[in-house]
Amino acid sequence: MTALNFQDYYIGRITETDDDANQFWLRFAQPFKVFGGEWLMRASLPVNSFPTPPNGSMETGLGDANVFLITTEAQLSCSLTFTVEAIEPRRSQIA
Repeated sequence: MTALNFQDYYIGRITETDDDANQFWLRFAQPFKVFGGEWLMRASLPVNSFPTPPNGSMETGLGDANVFLITTEAQLSCSLTFTVEAIEPRRSQIA
């Protein structure tokens, strides 16, 4: 089974302003088999729209992408459950 999820967070009013904002998430999950075990890979990418100073014009850009892999201890025949996560930081420039 493969999952593709679209999720949207609306931010109604940002503190000390009359502006609103929006954060949209694109998420993908895919199970697979490797090293004799079953794994789940999930990747997420946010797209943010926030007002920027001084006039509050909206700026849209990519947030921090992340990918993680997870498996269970029973499949690895050990007493640990672990997650590997990679995060790609992105910073938007505010003029």
